[in-house]
Amino acid sequence: ADRDLGSDVGRKPPPGGFGDIMSDPHGASRVGEGEDALVAKTEEDAAADGLRTGASGGEGRRSRRRDALVAALSPLDRIALTANGNLQRIVSSFYDAPVSVVVVRNEERASAASRRVPSAVWDRSVALVVHDTTFCRAASVVTVHDAGCAALVRSGKIGLGQLFRHLDRLPKFELVDAGRTRSIGVDGGADDEGRLWRRYRLWCDELECDILEEFVADTWSIRPPADPYDTYDNTF
Repeated sequence: ADRDLGSDVGRKPPPGGFGDIMSDPHGASRVGEGEDALVAKTEEDAAADGLRTGASGGEGRRSRRRDALVAALSPLDRIALTANGNLQRIVSSFYDAPVSVVVVRNEERASAASRRVPSAVWDRSVALVVHDTTFCRAASVVTVHDAGCAALVRSGKIGLGQLFRHLDRLPKFELVDAGRTRSIGVDGGADDEGRLWRRYRLWCDELECDILEEFVADTWSIRPPADPYDTYDNTF
């Protein structure tokens, strides 16, 4: 069944998140030759890094599901899965076309505002659109600790990735979970491939975001609307 985009956001992340695929899963990075060639990490840091597969340990159903997902991902899916606030730029670059963020919901939680606490919390839902086609829906819980950021979020006119760029911050990133929805074929049976989804966190000193995204199945094969003869080809 399809995931409810708002059901998991804001809940405590499950143990053993995916981590950051761009970092060394073995907990060390080679920076040169000689005795200082390896920079060791703590076990705690090593456990948080790397897209975990069977090669990096882990047991049980959750680990097996993670392994199967990683093995089936295309290179473009892996790029999307580990985008850290720059998904809009990645898709725009792929299609050489603008990507717009359509804010569907942007509600400030009354309980936080009424207590006049330093932080404000929003429930947001957006759609990401390229070539007049929605390729991703996202639901998020955004906690803001800065008055200037709060005003921008409250306006409902800026995406979260744009907000981090406005702050000139490279957000910290944690891929909490990912998977595919169960897809139903036209004959009533299960399709080979459902829609990719991911839950991840972005944060810096000024704000924290807990985000659940779901991508359409043809995210990387969307054609421009003015291409009736299928002349557009963005494969390589």
